[in-house]
Amino acid sequence: MDALREIHMKMKCQQCDSIGSKDHWIFMMKACDHFFCGQCLDQLGVADLSDGSTEKFVPVCSVCSSVSEYYQLPIFIFDQEILPQQTNNNNTGDNICVDCQSRDSEEKMYICQTCHELNFENQEDVKNHAVCSDCTIKKHIRKGHETVDYFPFLSAYQFSARLREINEKSEAFQNSKQLFNDAVARHIQLSNKVQETFGSLTEMARRSKSTKHQIDVFGKIETFINECLLVNSKTESDMNKNSTEIGNNLARINEWYEAQKEFCVDDSETVKIDEAVDA
Repeated sequence: MDALREIHMKMKCQQCDSIGSKDHWIFMMKACDHFFCGQCLDQLGVADLSDGSTEKFVPVCSVCSSVSEYYQLPIFIFDQEILPQQTNNNNTGDNICVDCQSRDSEEKMYICQTCHELNFENQEDVKNHAVCSDCTIKKHIRKGHETVDYFPFLSAYQFSARLREINEKSEAFQNSKQLFNDAVARHIQLSNKVQETFGSLTEMARRSKSTKHQIDVFGKIETFINECLLVNSKTESDMNKNSTEIGNNLARINEWYEAQKEFCVDDSETVKIDEAVDA
């Protein structure tokens, strides 16, 4: 919406300052790129360029006195009702216009779909088709070209590229989780064998032929159990430490996630990533 507002602000009549709409057409002088609404255009002075066989009267621009024919701006520009608002033309940003090499923010850049097919290879290819709002008007719209907002395409290809990288990280995490699960499964399996061994040793103590042997067996059982308990306590401590760290990470990312919602559009306005990429 901000991009459309900026286009509308640049297309205001230079005589009465009115903004173009579906019911209030704006025209552009070919020679000087000045804009006039239909009513003010009718009030301009005219120059007689008739050649004797054909009558030809051409408006004279009230801003620069150029004698010029004019374009009627395409109707698709006014397909939404937009209220004008103040724009910040600081001419800064990371996006470079391919026509004039000026820089501007992504929401003020466009792509001409008349000059280029909307079929890009990657994010850099999208950037190589960015056009600033001034050039969009002067070099494309005035020729009747159709333009589209730059941001949805840049966002779509950036999203796809970054998503591939994140998916690789996610896959690595899944693999590490599987290794952890496998390790837990082996530990449980060995713990069950410990219980079975404990039972076998206890049965051996019960069947001992002498009290001395029975004492030796119980001593061995106690040592064996103490060693296993020590290993389990270390494993439990490490698991609790890991769980605490992961829990803290989740708490931090969830807090950050909630704070970032204000910088995202509602579901009803979400950029159609797949549609932009497939267009």
